[in-house]
Amino acid sequence: MGVVLGYDFVLYIEKAGQQIPVCYSEDVQINRTFETKEISGPQGRARYYVYDMIGYTIQIPILVSWATPGNYLDLAEFGENGETIKWKASSYKDGGVVLSGEALLTGLNLTSQMRDMIKTDVSLIGSGPILTERLPIQTVVYLSDFDKIQLVGCPNPYPVTVFWYDHTMIGIATNADDVISIFNQYSANHGALYMLTSSVDGGCNFNMDISFTAEEPYPTTIFARPGGTFAISPDQKNNLVISPDQDADQGITPVGS
Repeated sequence: MGVVLGYDFVLYIEKAGQQIPVCYSEDVQINRTFETKEISGPQGRARYYVYDMIGYTIQIPILVSWATPGNYLDLAEFGENGETIKWKASSYKDGGVVLSGEALLTGLNLTSQMRDMIKTDVSLIGSGPILTERLPIQTVVYLSDFDKIQLVGCPNPYPVTVFWYDHTMIGIATNADDVISIFNQYSANHGALYMLTSSVDGGCNFNMDISFTAEEPYPTTIFARPGGTFAISPDQKNNLVISPDQDADQGITPVGS
């Protein structure tokens, strides 16, 4: 089991169409309630219940500057204007398990202030359901050697030989689209935990979706070496190549024999 950090669960509120993190929150508590209704009858002394209404509250103690978005003044505007707050919360910057919903401000306690910092406690009550999504974790990866150093020649190091994370060679790419195709085809047949969605710059950087079920640490690179796995040959059908050991069918190539 990995280390549970516990301090990177961040709540965001929507203001003017933008998601603003409630910065420097000391904690984020989402307290869900599941009410019950008694349905006991005359058949015995045991009590019986069924679920009734469900709801939730949110508690956020924060220590933040007056100038930081999502501070006391921003939150107070929602209550004073009678606005519903759209929120989401996650431990990941992009993707992962994301909780979201709408809530009303019920309490905003200013407990301390200095010239540039304030301490306040925020209370919200949910209006409607909590939505839970398990989204792919989005990141950017780059072509690198096995030491995770970006390939020489980027953004155009092609052609390159592409390798999987166990150093298995998976194909030869002459451009960024080839890298995406080769990588995704191999990944689809080996768990589909990592998928490239697009090229960032048409060269060495790629957008990657990582399955929520993938174990950390997550990939930061795609392993590759300049050049393709070809050998000089006057007759490929008869396996005639420049070779250090012809009996073993070895060919001299840019990535080794």
